[in-house]
Amino acid sequence: MTPEQELRNLAAKVTSPGSPLMDADIQKLNVDSELVSALENCFSSDRQEDLSLAFLFLGALLEKNKPSIFPVTFYEKLVPRVRALIQDKHSYVRYRALELFVWLRKNYSDYRTVMMENLVASDLGAKRIALANYETYANPGEVFPLVRFSTDSYAADYSMNSTQFYELRDSALQKVSDIVGINFCNERLTQPHEGTTVSWFDWGPFLEWWEINKRSYS
Repeated sequence: MTPEQELRNLAAKVTSPGSPLMDADIQKLNVDSELVSALENCFSSDRQEDLSLAFLFLGALLEKNKPSIFPVTFYEKLVPRVRALIQDKHSYVRYRALELFVWLRKNYSDYRTVMMENLVASDLGAKRIALANYETYANPGEVFPLVRFSTDSYAADYSMNSTQFYELRDSALQKVSDIVGINFCNERLTQPHEGTTVSWFDWGPFLEWWEINKRSYS
């Protein structure tokens, strides 16, 4: 029996036959030694199927319960495993591991270094997670690492009207605004882009401000 099947057999106790596995179903389970052992087996596996299900179960259970629902020994195994999985060959596993790395950040002496590396990574998913959690590893008033996003070229489509958005440019400028206490997310610019239109917040006002004030910020 695979580790994945161990977890699915436990979930079968609280789900109807043929029904998809939902977070609400997982949250009905008792976190006992059997469940903890099955989770540990999944996390120690190298199979994407095992790891993906382990992240699903852990996320659902922690959403409803306090971290203390799991024994200390579980976290002693999880912390180094998550650190290793952020380099996994499967993108889904890497991203879920990086999100858990953020949650467990007090356990990692190299947390800031790892997140700064992901902030400039070529891997879009990792970069998104690093940017979304910037405040968890940035020094007070640290703006400079975000300036590079003023020319980021990733365009995302969030609507049906064919307009795209420079997602990371907008997210980074919002972070900058929050850090310095000035709202720079005001005017939007647009231009043709790959047969459609792309829109983004104008970084111009911030960059002018930055030239004058950057000595005061990291």
